[in-house]
Amino acid sequence: MIKLLVNNSTIQVKSEMELIREFEKLRNDRFCEIWISGFGDASLTILMNQDKAFMMYLRNEDDSGFNSLDSEIETDEMMKFLLSNGQMDEYPLNFLVDKELAGKALLEYYKSGEMWNGIKWLES
Repeated sequence: MIKLLVNNSTIQVKSEMELIREFEKLRNDRFCEIWISGFGDASLTILMNQDKAFMMYLRNEDDSGFNSLDSEIETDEMMKFLLSNGQMDEYPLNFLVDKELAGKALLEYYKSGEMWNGIKWLES
């Protein structure tokens, strides 16, 4: 069973269309934290701010995981993301992707439990 947490609240989704609708509602939020799991121990985390998304895929709880990567960006600049516990984190711009791509990665996880191959991933 797929478990979807949005800002620490469980959201029930029973189809791909419901998942897409939920994601579209969140796209304009200033900050958002999404966790999706349900394929063994694997999970996908998406942090969104007004402009971009940071993603992390874990194969299990002990996994160092994979981060989203935009290898075309070469800068030391950081962007802030607010976690659901109130903590403010910063991630390098080259770890961030467009929100549209994050939505596609979320849908792929929902369907298969796998990392979406439409973006690059960096093993941590």
